[in-house]
Amino acid sequence: MWREGRGPTVGYRPGKCETCGHETDVVTRALPGIPMSTATCHPCLEAGAIPMWALVANTAALGGMRNSAPWWGEVVDATLERLGVLHEDFHAMVSRELEAEQDYSANHEEGS
Repeated sequence: MWREGRGPTVGYRPGKCETCGHETDVVTRALPGIPMSTATCHPCLEAGAIPMWALVANTAALGGMRNSAPWWGEVVDATLERLGVLHEDFHAMVSRELEAEQDYSANHEEGS
């Protein structure tokens, strides 16, 4: 199937994009570096953007951007640009996630 100006639409179905939140045609796509898939619209797919929650959680799991691979920085940049999020706000979200992980670990140490 082909739609004028959109390219191939094989696999697209009506739904909600998990990255930008728009109700539109979506396709299931694997997230880079994360073993899961999400529903994504064509513009987010082309931009290389992923859901913000996944971006923040995975960056925190890496211990922050200083521990990430260069390609992850490209995913971060693409997502922030597509969603209109400032780098400062993203880093604040990652910091909050890291703090929450540390608090959880401190309260759930083995033998506590």
